[in-house]
Amino acid sequence: MVRTGDERFSVPLYTLSGAARALDVPTSTFATWALGYKRTPPGRPKVTGEPVVTAFRNRDGRRSPIVPFVGLVEGMVLAAIRKRGVPLQRIRPALKVLTENIGLEHALASRALYTDGAEILYDYAETIGDSPEARSARDLVVVRHGQRVFAEVVEDYLHRIQYASDGYARLIHLPQYRRADVLADPTRSFGQPIFRHGGARVADALQRFWAGKTSRSWHGSSGSRWQTSRTPFVPLGFASSRSPSTTAYPPTKRSPTRPGSRKWENERGPRS
Repeated sequence: MVRTGDERFSVPLYTLSGAARALDVPTSTFATWALGYKRTPPGRPKVTGEPVVTAFRNRDGRRSPIVPFVGLVEGMVLAAIRKRGVPLQRIRPALKVLTENIGLEHALASRALYTDGAEILYDYAETIGDSPEARSARDLVVVRHGQRVFAEVVEDYLHRIQYASDGYARLIHLPQYRRADVLADPTRSFGQPIFRHGGARVADALQRFWAGKTSRSWHGSSGSRWQTSRTPFVPLGFASSRSPSTTAYPPTKRSPTRPGSRKWENERGPRS
């Protein structure tokens, strides 16, 4: 159920591919989270999976935004589970138990998941015994200093969520940007990923990167010429798993012709 009157829940901001890019997961994976799936393997019963991410399913998510901010947050938690190596199909029953025990809609986007989720998952695993679902739930929980807490990768993702006074997420720090702090905030730039410092949209920075920046450099002294080259613009501190690192410099351009060489004389032309 989608809450009305709160833009975090009621305003679609992301297409399926846009949300997938923000979380660094395949679009097909995020689509199954948001839309569910029905599969009929040869010679086997039909397999279905209900949606686990909030989305408006009455429009084409490939072209139009259908995922609100809360759906992006829920997707980030699922991305953490995926990164831990736990198949979502096995963890679906545990997610249902989480929602029932926390007693909130959109439990994956709530502060209660961070404070109580590990205990709930551990107790659930103990209750159902030694099954694939129980083992998958245990894979998400570790015991540290006598307390049950989420495994490191899941905890790292949850630390990136900032919560509002109502206990639900208000912004997230996207995890795949290694050297820059990139936010998704529904109150800024329509929820699109932005740099924390300066507020520029990541999409705009990448557009400048790929388009390049024309620069002109002066070579030589008397009789020298302007050389125009295209040098990529690299946003400072930006690197993600799907973009070039800022430590990788552009390929070296051809060295300018050495003054006095035969080629230089030919390019210069006859002297008057």
